Amino acid sequence: MTVSLLIEQLKTIPDWRRGRAVQNPLWLMLLMTLLGVMSGYTSLRGLADFMLRHQPEVTEHFGLETAKLYRYSTIRDMAQDYGSAQNFVSVVSACVHGRADVMGQISFENGKTSEIGAVRDLLQQLDVVGVWFTMDALHCKKTVEQIVASKNNYCIGLKGNQPTLFRQAQRSAQTQEPLSQYYEKDRSKGRQVERQVELFSAPPEAMTQWSGSNRTKRIKIKST
Repeated sequence: MTVSLLIEQLKTIPDWRRGRAVQNPLWLMLLMTLLGVMSGYTSLRGLADFMLRHQPEVTEHFGLETAKLYRYSTIRDMAQDYGSAQNFVSVVSACVHGRADVMGQISFENGKTSEIGAVRDLLQQLDVVGVWFTMDALHCKKTVEQIVASKNNYCIGLKGNQPTLFRQAQRSAQTQEPLSQYYEKDRSKGRQVERQVELFSAPPEAMTQWSGSNRTKRIKIKST
């Protein structure tokens, strides 16, 4: 199948986003998703990274220079919007970083509950103390309260899906000297990658609103 024929087939798929502002054609997102999966990117965050790197040249090739780049939050929201009209089974797992071990997992039907509720149920099942849980900022204050109450710790990736806390953390990083810093350079997937990690005291507002929060971390990544 040629690329042009593939695109014609993708254009026949109904766009469930009708009725609201659409800044990019659906077929383009599906094409970038297919290219990303074929390149070994299977997670939403991995696909988002792939699209940010390669979408500009693809949109220029098809004459879509003004098309808005897909970011992780956009891809996740579109997947959730599509899934909200269907009832399918998803699985949430608790994995041990560095060992590829799965400590526990729980399935849920998206038509009956959400990932947030499933994570809370899984946390209740795990019999652990003093470990660190990492998750997306989709999980809110009640989830971290449960983690702290079980005598564990959390590290949550903070982006625009918690806008107030995100702005507080940005302001804190701009007005404070870092408590500590870490820098590394390596090669990843054929690219030179530089990472700088800075640790700051958590904003006072976050410490009162988010149970157990006392530090924020800023990560800067540069790849060439």
